[in-house]
Amino acid sequence: MLKWIVLSAASLALVIILVPVALLLDYMTNCVGWEVWPAIRRARKAIRTLVRKRVPGVRIHSMGTTHKSADNLRIGIDVATDAEREMLRNDAGLLDEARLALAEAGYPQGSIDRVSISIESQETVDREFDGNWFCARK
Repeated sequence: MLKWIVLSAASLALVIILVPVALLLDYMTNCVGWEVWPAIRRARKAIRTLVRKRVPGVRIHSMGTTHKSADNLRIGIDVATDAEREMLRNDAGLLDEARLALAEAGYPQGSIDRVSISIESQETVDREFDGNWFCARK
């Protein structure tokens, strides 16, 4: 009897471990373009640095199916307030600096102009999307 309990527990543990690993591998192989991933990481860090000179508590993230095309990259700049969002949106040089950061990070030159860069605030997401960032970024 103990043998079956141990075997069942081991099987359950294996499933609990393997399912998330399989999902992660599926995401990584079907969404991320590995040839551009290092450039994306470097660019996010550089963009975070340049935006934090303007707004301290900013969060930068990226998404998109870059394995199909480097043109599919989207970069999100998340701030706390609508005032911070408007300040960044009205900053004429910010998007140019962000695109320069992509170029300096080694992102494919032909795709940089097609990368989408959006700026949104937590206040707006809370007010218009019930706090759901996924819906706000659609």
